[in-house]
Amino acid sequence: MNHLFKNLLLFVFSFMLFCGCSHTNTSTKSDLASIINSKGITELPLPSPPESMSDPAERAAFIAERFWDTLDFCNDPLALDTAFMEQNFANFISILSIPPREQAAIAVNKLVRTARQYPQTADLIDFISEKYLDDPNSPMRDEEIYILFLEAVLKLDSVSTEKEMRARYRLNQALKNRRGTIAADFRFITADGKETTLLKSLGDRFTMLMFYDPECPQCTEIKDRLKNTDIAPDIKIIAVDIAGDREIWIKNISTMPDSWEIGFATDNIDDNEIYVIPALPVFYLLDSIGTVILKDPPPEMLIR
Repeated sequence: MNHLFKNLLLFVFSFMLFCGCSHTNTSTKSDLASIINSKGITELPLPSPPESMSDPAERAAFIAERFWDTLDFCNDPLALDTAFMEQNFANFISILSIPPREQAAIAVNKLVRTARQYPQTADLIDFISEKYLDDPNSPMRDEEIYILFLEAVLKLDSVSTEKEMRARYRLNQALKNRRGTIAADFRFITADGKETTLLKSLGDRFTMLMFYDPECPQCTEIKDRLKNTDIAPDIKIIAVDIAGDREIWIKNISTMPDSWEIGFATDNIDDNEIYVIPALPVFYLLDSIGTVILKDPPPEMLIR
């Protein structure tokens, strides 16, 4: 975390520009962004925190809140340049991971409020935030920061009914089995035919819960990699088939590692949306009482 912050500070400029937004004049911010683009630089200059501000989290909060100030959202075409906005959004997200949640929320609210005045820019930020923070294949996926964006949209005074309904639905999905909450319980049948529940089956310290489909190639690939990974003995692995075909599950039990607890879900987890299943396999890391420590992390993170 501190290493990331030090890297960010290498790019901090020693000035900040303040200018109102007007549709009838060209602002200094627009000139700056155009210069940046003409030189082939795709990153906005970072605001410079006061020298008296020494705490890394405070400095990150200062930078995050003022990150977009040098971009003229109403006049500069860069505000609608997808590549430019994606690069700077990635930088913005990296900074947001440092300060406390409430300070990160201030920066996100400011961006969403500013962009909402310009529908095309607002739509682009909605698209980028979903792509970077919610897509299962995104290396920057971060549901907690995505929640900040959804909450910011719902705080707006004026937003279309369609956008409000979409944001509310996605927020509801993101809040299910969120980190720090107790995982939703469900019933499943074990390989020896016993019926149990998730919370009754937890390990003494940690449990890795895997939702899978026996006929899913990606599930098989990740399962085989985990079989060959040195996993700490105090981590219990529960793999639950949610595909719904019990005969196929039974035929494939023998392909699963002997040390894993193999289950077949008797509750309809996907259709009833007990858990959000964007793409199989889906993993959760739980503690001994079922608190969610990791929610659907990338398989690479689990393997590491």
